[in-house]
Amino acid sequence: MKKCIQQCSNRLKLSKKLAYSLFILVIGGGISAQTCQLDDYTLAACNDEAVYTISNYTGNLNNVTPVSSSGLTYAAWTFNPTLGTITFQSFLFSDYKGFGTIIFDIDLGGTICRMVVKVGECCQDGPSPADVFIEEVVPSNTYSGIIWMYGDCQLTNSTEFVSAEVLSAPDARLIVQTGALVKGDNTIFTKMCEYAWDGFYLANATCQLELEECYLSEAIRGVYSYNNGELTAVKTNFYDNLISLLVEEHTTWGPHYRSHIVLDGNTFSFNRLFNYFNVHPSSPIIPSDFFQGDCSIINSGYSIPILIRDNCTEVNIGHRTLAMNTFEDPYGYAVDITWLEIHDSYVKIRTNSFDDANISICSDDDSRIALGGANIATVNLIKTPMITYNTAHHIENNRFSDGGHLEINTPYHALATPGTPFTGSYIYTNDFDGVRLEVIGNNALTQFKVLNNSFPDGWARFADLNDNTNGRLIFNDNVMTGEPSFNTLTVYRCDKMVIGNNTLSYSGTLPWNGSASPIGMDLNDVKEAVVLRNNIDDFERGIEVNYDATGTQFTCNDFSNCYYGFYLNNPSMSSQPATGLNCNMNSWVGCATNIGGSPANAISWVWDNTVITLDPGSVSNITGNPFGNTIICGNQTIPSFKFAGNGVDNSTYNSGNDEFGSKHLEKGTTSAIQLFPNPVSDVLNLDIPEIQYDGELINIYSSTGHLVLAKAAQKGINTINMTKLPSGVYLIRISDFSSMLVKK
Repeated sequence: MKKCIQQCSNRLKLSKKLAYSLFILVIGGGISAQTCQLDDYTLAACNDEAVYTISNYTGNLNNVTPVSSSGLTYAAWTFNPTLGTITFQSFLFSDYKGFGTIIFDIDLGGTICRMVVKVGECCQDGPSPADVFIEEVVPSNTYSGIIWMYGDCQLTNSTEFVSAEVLSAPDARLIVQTGALVKGDNTIFTKMCEYAWDGFYLANATCQLELEECYLSEAIRGVYSYNNGELTAVKTNFYDNLISLLVEEHTTWGPHYRSHIVLDGNTFSFNRLFNYFNVHPSSPIIPSDFFQGDCSIINSGYSIPILIRDNCTEVNIGHRTLAMNTFEDPYGYAVDITWLEIHDSYVKIRTNSFDDANISICSDDDSRIALGGANIATVNLIKTPMITYNTAHHIENNRFSDGGHLEINTPYHALATPGTPFTGSYIYTNDFDGVRLEVIGNNALTQFKVLNNSFPDGWARFADLNDNTNGRLIFNDNVMTGEPSFNTLTVYRCDKMVIGNNTLSYSGTLPWNGSASPIGMDLNDVKEAVVLRNNIDDFERGIEVNYDATGTQFTCNDFSNCYYGFYLNNPSMSSQPATGLNCNMNSWVGCATNIGGSPANAISWVWDNTVITLDPGSVSNITGNPFGNTIICGNQTIPSFKFAGNGVDNSTYNSGNDEFGSKHLEKGTTSAIQLFPNPVSDVLNLDIPEIQYDGELINIYSSTGHLVLAKAAQKGINTINMTKLPSGVYLIRISDFSSMLVKK
């Protein structure tokens, strides 16, 4: 076994001179019956020559003959038969991994003894007598102190590093062998010399690596988990790595919540400027090979703390029962990098905090992401933009703030979370605090549901999510309040969408002159859409309609304190149906002009049973409605307002359990449970018409997930005093019913 100088059976003695910052590791073995006796190891300083002394020398040493050397060269060598010493001068390493071998024969009175000398590069401050030197095979043991690693070191059976400092030569890999369990406890793993090492390699599901309170730095791939290799990292600091964790081809479930990767309370960071990575010029590892696809276009720093790719089907980054992983760089060294990059894989991302970089999460290439979950403890805190390409999403109970925008490009119509009925993308009960949600489709088959989210000072934009078979945009039960930087909700070219039961309220100072900003809903080219039962308050223009709005219905919306409640910017609406019966009507309270602007052609305005057709031209404040309300309505009955979901007819809304073990609401129509007023200042009323909720708890949660109020429900009108609760956004749940609530 080739392990350490202290345990070698045959030894050489070093003088106090080593060639050019080198140290010498000697492992010998005789080829004759006579054993070559060598002195105990004595460490020398790192100087300019290496001198070996044959022990037990009695003057019968006839000759020393070098047989071969590999991995290094030397300028000259001499043998002193009087002293029994061999001196080598000016070592140069031809093996870039920093070690080499010299084989020579010693003639002891006619008996030839062959010796093997391992020479390793000495850098930093050089080794000390207590250091351990390892190359090729690491015997099972517990190691402490300073350990020097060379080449590809095989970690076998049960190997543990406790309070150690493991220094690795260029590209040295610590390979966890099949069936081996390797543990690191309070240990530093880092590079030996100026060039980076290549970290731990886990080749299959029987390879296990457990790190607790360790430091892992300056590696090309800190941990490379391939084909279901198991990693557990707890309270470990990963920093200054090209890639801290690379996961490839994880295709089966593991023991840790359906994943082979468990990350608990770790920190991913940078402690220096990261404008290049020092890979040895002779290394076969090419850093640019890791950076491919749409995500890499935005990753100008060419470093990824976590990279997941190549058809991984079960990877878990964090978990709801574990401590939060932190991705941060408070000194600004990592401003150009992406914290987590995903290619062609399914990944669950829970209980993480992302900050201080260019991008928090990026995914592409038919990936699927479960971000957060129904359990409020799975929340991710995202303070750096997240951007995706061609990905299916299940995004639930996350907090986007401080520049943590969510940008989604060409969402992928697939099961976002295997084993659940969600097809397409599902954005549910998240907070977008002062940031934007932006979705750009490609007019392909895409189901995109945005439900029960809060947007305090946030805004949303959608484009090109047209109806194709079972695909369209559903934007329901969201609360958008405050003073966003842009128009609150903007939509382009999204046919047959549904926008319903949302609350949009502006709290900033208005010019109150009908100017183009702020607008509650800015709708552009939205045909055959349903805009239903929304509360729109305190905007210059509550809803503005532009371009083609053929067949779109605006039904049962409430406008208050807007300069223009409903503004027509020359839209085409000529194909609106001409009758509208049994509809709840739109209402305007405190608006300077209920309906203003100009239509591009004749429009049918319907209230009660009377149809009034207006010619093209200016539409001012419409008066004369005996009921005080005006309706723009296209059907004889209220739209069913079902959440588009599982069935071909879009009739159901997740009636089963998802992979988080949480049963979500089943809404057939809006008549199930009604909340009013919303926003509320003092007393909240809940109209519960169905006996199935009698006796269930009415639970109200804060935006941080804390239960702040609970009350038993009963059939009929339920009242809840909200006066003692601070202003903000709340989530109300009753059994399988859920809705957002704003407290003024």
